[in-house]
Amino acid sequence: MKHTAKIFRAAAALLAICLLLGLAACRDVPGGEVTDSGDAVSTCEPLFELKLSEYRIIYPEKASAACKSAAVELKRQLEAVCGGSIGIEDDWTNDPSVLDSDLPEILIGTTNRTASAAASAALEGRTGWTVRAEGKRIVVSASGDALLSYAVSALAAAVTPAGDGVAGLPQELSLECDSFITLTIASGGVSEYPIVYSRHANADLKAAFEALKTTIDGLLGSDKQGFRSDALSKAGSYDSTTTEILIGDTDYSESAEGISRFGGAEYGFTVVGKKLIVGGRTPVTTVLAVGKLCEMLKASAVKGEDGKVSLLLPCPDVARFENADYRTDIPAVSGLTLSRAVDTGDNGLMLCYDDAKRDAYTAYCAAAEEYGFVRLCENTIGDNTYSTYEKNDSDTRLYVAYAADSLRITTEPADVELYLGESGEATGSITFTQMALSYTAEHTNGMGYVLRLADGSFVIWDGGFTADAAKLNSYLQSKAPAGEKPHVRLWILTHMHGDHIQCFQEFSEKYASEITLDYVGISMPDKYCDPEGECTVYTNGGIKSCVSSFAGAKLAKLHEGDVIKLAGAKIEVLGTYSLVSRHGLLSEARNDTSVVTRLRCGDKTILLLGDAQIPAGEALISEYGTALESTYVQIAHHGSIKWPTTKALYEIVKPQYAFFPGSTSRYKGNKTTPENKYVIDLVGARNVYVADGKNFELTLG
Repeated sequence: MKHTAKIFRAAAALLAICLLLGLAACRDVPGGEVTDSGDAVSTCEPLFELKLSEYRIIYPEKASAACKSAAVELKRQLEAVCGGSIGIEDDWTNDPSVLDSDLPEILIGTTNRTASAAASAALEGRTGWTVRAEGKRIVVSASGDALLSYAVSALAAAVTPAGDGVAGLPQELSLECDSFITLTIASGGVSEYPIVYSRHANADLKAAFEALKTTIDGLLGSDKQGFRSDALSKAGSYDSTTTEILIGDTDYSESAEGISRFGGAEYGFTVVGKKLIVGGRTPVTTVLAVGKLCEMLKASAVKGEDGKVSLLLPCPDVARFENADYRTDIPAVSGLTLSRAVDTGDNGLMLCYDDAKRDAYTAYCAAAEEYGFVRLCENTIGDNTYSTYEKNDSDTRLYVAYAADSLRITTEPADVELYLGESGEATGSITFTQMALSYTAEHTNGMGYVLRLADGSFVIWDGGFTADAAKLNSYLQSKAPAGEKPHVRLWILTHMHGDHIQCFQEFSEKYASEITLDYVGISMPDKYCDPEGECTVYTNGGIKSCVSSFAGAKLAKLHEGDVIKLAGAKIEVLGTYSLVSRHGLLSEARNDTSVVTRLRCGDKTILLLGDAQIPAGEALISEYGTALESTYVQIAHHGSIKWPTTKALYEIVKPQYAFFPGSTSRYKGNKTTPENKYVIDLVGARNVYVADGKNFELTLG
C-alpha cells in the first residue's frame, strides 16, 4: 500500500459511518414509522487488493431502476477513486456453475448467484442492508432496493485507493445496518411534504427543484406537489410544526443544522425537527442530493389496493453520499469545525475553517508534506499566506491558505493547468498600456490592458469588443522586438461578459497565427456560475475552443494567492469568483466572478478590479485589508452607477492614479456618483486616464 495513513483513516471513517448509521437514535418523525434498530458491524482487518480490471459488478437481469442505479453509482465511485475501469453487467449466464463459483464479482441486489440468495434470506423480516465479503465475491444485499444506495455508499467509503486501478478493502469485510425511520412523504396519492427551496438558488438548482416536483407529481399521478421558495409573505409562511422538504441552504434554521452534518464532499438527506433536509455544502452537491432523493422516492413508491401511491422513504439518521469528482485523498483536519465548502469549478473543492489560528496552517502544511505533497511555492500578501502543493503519485493538487483568520484547503485535479510564470529577472523597458477601445453610443463600457515586459513579451487583460481585435494585433506587432512574432506569455480574461472577451474570441479566429500565446489565465466554473445561469460562452464551444486556435496555448486556472513571476514584473492574483462565496457573501451578478489582479513592477503597483461589484469589494477588504493599497487602480465595472463596487474599497486602496475603462461620455455621466467622485477627488481629475480616443502608455521601469 502506498499510503498507510490513508488506509487507517479510511478504516476509521468506515467504522464511524457504520456506527452512525447503526446507532442512530430512533425517534418520532412526522409521518414516520420507526423500524427496529440494530448495531452496524464493521470488521476492519488487514486489507486485500481488489483489482478493478479483474472484477465485475453484477446486478439482476430484471433489476429495478434503483438497483441498476446503485450498481452504476458503485462503478463510478470505484473508478473515480481508484482509477482504471471495472466491468458491469447483468447476471444472465449460460453456465450454471458460476452461480456457486468463487468469482471476482461484486453482487448488487437479488442476483441469481447463491451468495445473493443467502444474503437476502438473512435479511428476511428485517429492514436493512448488508455488505459481506464471501471469498472473492463482495455481496451487497438489502431488504428493499431503495436501501441499496446506502449499502453502496458505505462500500465506497470503505475503499482505499492503492493506485493503478486497485482498491484496498478490509480482508473480512462485514457491514450491516438496520436502523432506519420511514418517512411518509406521500400517503394515498397525496403529498405530505411541500418543497421549500432557497430564493437565491442558481439556474441549475432551480432545475433540480423542479425535477423533484415533477418526480413526485409523476409518481402520485397529480400536479399538486407543494413548491415554493423560502421568501416569507407578510403574514409569514414558516411553521416549525409542519412537514416540509427543505432543499439546500434555505433561510430556515433547520437547513443550517442539517447541512452542517455533511462533510465538504458529501450530500444526502437528514431529518431536523419536522423537516427533511436535502442537500450538501455546495450547489453542486445539492443538485446531486436532489437527484438522489428523486431516485430513492421512485424506489420507495408503494401502490395500495385502491391504486393510489404512497411514498415511504427509508432514512437513517444521516443519509450520506459522496461526490467522487472531488479530490479527498488528503490529510484530515483535526480540532477544527468546517465552516463552509465552496465549489471552485473544474471539480475543485475549497474547505473553509473560520476562526483558525496560524499554527493550524503550519500544522496542516506539515501534515501535507508528511503525506507526500511537495510545496511548489509559498506567497505572503499582508497577513495572509498561501501555499501550493503537488504529489507525484496523486491526481490531486493541493492549495493551503491562512487568510482572514481562516484556514482554507482547496483540492482540484492535478491535470488542471497551473501557471506560475518564469524567471522574474530581466533588464529592459516595461510599459503598461490602457487600450482605447471602439465604443459606440450603446456600448460605452469595455476593458483592455497590455503589459510589455522587460524581455519584449506581453501580458494582456481582456481586450474589449470584437472591433478591437484588429487594433490589438496591430499594437502587439508594433511593440514586439524587431523581426519577431509577438510573444504573449499570458492572456487574462477577468470574466465571461462580452465587453471583456469578444476581442479574444475574434482574435482567435483571425489573428491566432500571428502571435505566440503560452497561457490563457481564467477562473470560471464549468457550469455553476451564479444566478445568471450556466456560462455557455465558456464551456459550449466558447473560450475553451478559442484557446485551441493558438498553437501550443494552454488554459490555466488562477487562484487567490498565486504570484506569476515574469520578466521584470510580478502579477498577484487577489480575487476569483470563489472569493465572494468563501466569505459568505451573496452576489447576483457574474461581474463578481471577476479575476482581480495586482501588477508589481519595482515600487509601482496597479490594481485591476475587472467588474467587481459591492460583494466582491467587501470580500477583498475582508481578505486583505490595508494590504490592498496600490499606486494605480482600475475603476471597477467601468464606473457603473447601478452596480458599483464599494467606496470603502477605494478608501483602503488609496490610489494616486486611476484608469477608467470606458468611453469619455460614460466617464462624464458617472463621475459624480459617490464611489467615482471619491476616487477622482483623491487622485485629481488630471490623473484619471479614460480609455477613449488614444492609448495611454505608462512606463513602469
